[in-house]
Amino acid sequence: MLQTGPDVTGLTRPQAREARIRFWREKIAAARASDRTQTDYCRAEGISAGAYFWWKKIITRMDRATKPVEVKQSAPRGTAFLPVAVRGLGEAMAARYVLEIDLGPGRIVRVGERCEAKLLETVVRMIAGLPC
Repeated sequence: MLQTGPDVTGLTRPQAREARIRFWREKIAAARASDRTQTDYCRAEGISAGAYFWWKKIITRMDRATKPVEVKQSAPRGTAFLPVAVRGLGEAMAARYVLEIDLGPGRIVRVGERCEAKLLETVVRMIAGLPC
């Protein structure tokens, strides 16, 4: 009979689950370290290939769920960002501007409907050079 996991007789449910996870982590690591395919490893060790692949999927999902998310820094080091507040525009303003960026006391950028992308890019580059 093929082995489908460790003997968990007498253990509480949480203890049994931890014992199973530990058992299958060891088997998965050993299979990866071996020179055999996973199926050949299971056959040679007398363990159920179905149980092996099921636990491998479960453990992979568990590891993904607990793995910290890596945040990549897209801006070069030393780049400063200005605080920006986006507010709703009144109806009168909405007719003239499609975007208003409030950069703080006395610094507002208003972008009209027909603003050229190149001009907006130039303004944004200029603002990026200002101290916060």
